[in-house]
Order: sequence, then structure tokens, then C-alpha cells
Amino acid sequence: MSDLNGQIKNLLKVGNYSEIDSICKPNASKLDIFDANIWVRSRYLSGNYEGCIEICILFQNLFKNNNYIYLYLFHLRSLKKLNKINDEIYLASELLEKKIY
Repeated sequence: MSDLNGQIKNLLKVGNYSEIDSICKPNASKLDIFDANIWVRSRYLSGNYEGCIEICILFQNLFKNNNYIYLYLFHLRSLKKLNKINDEIYLASELLEKKIY
């Protein structure tokens, strides 16, 4: 898996977001939180906000016992870009209620 991690990091450095998506999508269940963060970031930076939200939710469920704020931040940012204000407010209030900050 470390070879995969190196590939993903190198692709992020050169901004090849579509290739990151191609590598991560079939390996989603095998990714650690660091690779998941890169995948989330690449979807956000490529303007795929719906896709970013999709994988944020996927990894929020996979890493349920660990509240990784990074996933929630990109989830909120994507909601803002999509002008889904009510969803953004709901998620933010849920995070505050659960003390995830």
C-alpha cells in the first residue's frame, strides 16, 4: 500500500486530480486516512464538489470512531461551493453538537 501512497502523493504534487481519482476509486476501502484526505482534496480542487461530498461521507462512515475534522471541513466547503446553505448549516450545527472541532 505504501507504493500506492507514493503514487497518490506524487500525483497531488503535479496536480493530476483525475489520475488520483482513477487510482483511489477502485481502492477506496484500502485507503488510509492520509490517502483519503488527498483524494478528498483532489476532488475539491478539481471542482467536483458533489464527488467530494460523496467520498467525505464514505470516509466519515469508514472512520466513524475517529472524527477527522479534515473530512468535515471539505464537506462543508463543498456544500458552500454548491450553495447548499441549509445543508451547510445543518452539518455545522451537528459538528458543534458532537463537539467535532
